[in-house]
Amino acid sequence: MALRGLSRKDSSRARCNACFKAKRTIYQSRELKHPERHAFGLPVLCDFGEARVGRRFHCGEIHPEVYEATEILLRMEGDHMVDIWNAACVAWDMIQVEHLFDGYDEEGYHIDRVHLGEMAGLLGHPPLEFLHDSVNSSRVFDNEGKWKANPPLSPDSLEDRLTQLTGDSKTQFLAFVRSMLQWQPEKRRTARQLLEDPWLTSA
Repeated sequence: MALRGLSRKDSSRARCNACFKAKRTIYQSRELKHPERHAFGLPVLCDFGEARVGRRFHCGEIHPEVYEATEILLRMEGDHMVDIWNAACVAWDMIQVEHLFDGYDEEGYHIDRVHLGEMAGLLGHPPLEFLHDSVNSSRVFDNEGKWKANPPLSPDSLEDRLTQLTGDSKTQFLAFVRSMLQWQPEKRRTARQLLEDPWLTSA
C-alpha cells in the first residue's frame, strides 16, 4: 500500500533526465511515510542475506535499528533469541501503530546510547550479571546497573504507551510482550511457549 502510494506520487511529480553512461530517470528523494489509515500489509519474511546460521553469532546489524535486541546494542554474542525480541517489537508496531523504541537523537541519527536509554526507561534497569558480560555496558550504566548517561530516562511505562487496547486485552498483550522483552536472552519465552500465550489463544 505504501509503495503504491509512492508510485502515484512519483508519476505526478516533476523529474529530470540525466545522461551518464546511459540515460536514466532521477527521482526526487522523499520520506516513505506511514500508509493512509494505517493500511499496512501483512508482515513478510525477507532479506535472507542477513540471516545468521548456527547456535551463536557475533553481534552485527541483522535487524532494522528500531528492532535491535539488548545483546546486539551492547555488542554481545547473540543467538536465535534476538528474533523473540524482534517479534515483540513487530507485535507492538502492529497493535500500537508506532515503534516501541527508535533510538534517534534530536538530529535524527540512530544512537545506541539513546536506544538503550529508552529500553531502561520502559523496561527497568538490566540485571548486573547481564551487564558484566558486556565490555560496553559501563559507558551507560554505573557499577550498580543504574543508568548514568544522557538523555535522562523517560517516566513513561509500557502501560502509558499502549493506548490502542483496554481492559483484559491490554493486560494480556502487555504480559505477552514483556515475556519477550527481557534484557537477558535466556529469560525470554520460546516461540513454542508464545504460541500457547493467553493473548494469542484467546484471540
